[in-house]
Amino acid sequence: MDVINVDFNLTTTPTDSNMVFGQSSTASFPSSLHAAYSTYITTSTITDSNQNQKYGDIFFNHDYSGGWSILETDNTPSNNSDNLLKLGSFQFGSVLHEIGHSLGLQHTHDVNDISGTSLDNEKYSIMAYNPHGHLYHTDGSLLRASGLQIMDIYNLQEIYGREYGTRSGNTNYTAGFGLGESGISTSTEAFMTTIWDGGGIDTISAEGFSDHQAKIDLRQGHFSSIGSDGNGGSVF
Repeated sequence: MDVINVDFNLTTTPTDSNMVFGQSSTASFPSSLHAAYSTYITTSTITDSNQNQKYGDIFFNHDYSGGWSILETDNTPSNNSDNLLKLGSFQFGSVLHEIGHSLGLQHTHDVNDISGTSLDNEKYSIMAYNPHGHLYHTDGSLLRASGLQIMDIYNLQEIYGREYGTRSGNTNYTAGFGLGESGISTSTEAFMTTIWDGGGIDTISAEGFSDHQAKIDLRQGHFSSIGSDGNGGSVF
């Protein structure tokens, strides 16, 4: 994996898997409001053939009122699935969030020293329910994190170890590579991401975001601000 020293292998035999992805209906969910959940953090009636509860599996609610079904009923990708699972969307964030649970992360609001503080939002962790609140998609909806954030990376690496082979050479982070997704409109589209880099002499370039101010700050506990806030202004 990108940030931790773990190899993931795809299999089609759920009984031999540590992590299973599936779809279910509202009737099978702990709450009709849930878009997805992981059996890591909820009591579940889902069992294996020996009637043992399974933990670490992830289920998506195809009845969810938010209108997201990754697959249609015939198990083919829905026409709008690519758009719904776009980086920074609620749906993409939900997938990351549930994977986080499956790997051992808990909600930030369940941690006493974090709950209710300035750390309890997606600027720091995808396990937070609170979005950053100051970044937007061009349609006006709130932008969500496009990957693991600082606290997620730190805690997963404490559990599984660090992957220093990731981008271990001299890496140039630019628009579309590390700074927003490929094809990003640098004048209008916002992004929220955390970079994990395994080594080398690296460059963070804001050259492609010349329409907006940029602040690159690599001090511990500080953040960089590059590009648009998605709402017509700069991110700071």
